[in-house]
Amino acid sequence: MVDNVDISQVSLGRLRSQLAIIPQHPVLFRGTVRSNLDPFGDYDDAVLAGALQAVGWHQNEDSASEPTSSTLRASSTESARESLIKGDTDMEHDCLLTEETTERGLDQPVADCGENLSHGQQQLLCLARAIIRRPKILVMDEATSSVDNPTDDLIQRSLRSALGQSQPTFLVIAHRLKTIADSDLVLVMDDGMIVESGSPKELLHCDQSCFRSMVYQDPEGEMLENIILNGVE
Repeated sequence: MVDNVDISQVSLGRLRSQLAIIPQHPVLFRGTVRSNLDPFGDYDDAVLAGALQAVGWHQNEDSASEPTSSTLRASSTESARESLIKGDTDMEHDCLLTEETTERGLDQPVADCGENLSHGQQQLLCLARAIIRRPKILVMDEATSSVDNPTDDLIQRSLRSALGQSQPTFLVIAHRLKTIADSDLVLVMDDGMIVESGSPKELLHCDQSCFRSMVYQDPEGEMLENIILNGVE
């Protein structure tokens, strides 16, 4: 059951069309940034550029294993993000990307398996691809493990904002507690087994909880407690 829908009664094709998976090891293909984001050419360049802006793509280019030629530039990063959050499909009126920088950025080559990009960049491309698709179910398997904490924070905020209107279900596998601190339900795994489950607040209030121990042993424990109990950092 997902969102009170018995997915065993949904056709496989329909289910897959509403599902996006961001694996720990990103899946990218030989081509360009554009072809990896939108292999079937369903979206205009402004939408693709807005998704890259939302995940902070241009801020992480310096981490690539090989220098990249250019970045996508907008007159306002916030306008790009706001347009994406609103679900605009005609973003060129809201985000004034120049034709030259858009073409150069989206036409940036991507090697087989994204080998010319850093692992962090590979993950960001997969995240941007998920934002564009607006799935009903988003599975994230250590999807931000190779980016720094500020970028992780940006990605988490962008995902929740950009996908908020479509109200997806997030299934998140993570070691960073901050990534899942605002979840509705947490499953704590040990050696492949579920050892406890509940809302973060319920588990934090349980003295014998493994989750509680992990929170207070974390260097950011005080901040995590504030997120869990008050919904703010």
